[in-house]
Amino acid sequence: MNYVDYIWHLTENCIIPDKELNTDELKWEVGDVWVVFEHDGKKSLHKAPFKYKEKENDREFIRSD
Repeated sequence: MNYVDYIWHLTENCIIPDKELNTDELKWEVGDVWVVFEHDGKKSLHKAPFKYKEKENDREFIRSD
């Protein structure tokens, strides 16, 4: 998939995709965790095999498999 003409807001702590990007089609879900990898000088984001979940006054990571 190639996405052109989308506006993404990027900071050192956050990436906010364009509101028109269909994240459901990409199967992105609330709680997905992404990890940065580097190979041959190129960085990429890969979905981790666990999810982030907030509980009352606590946070945890749970396996998603």
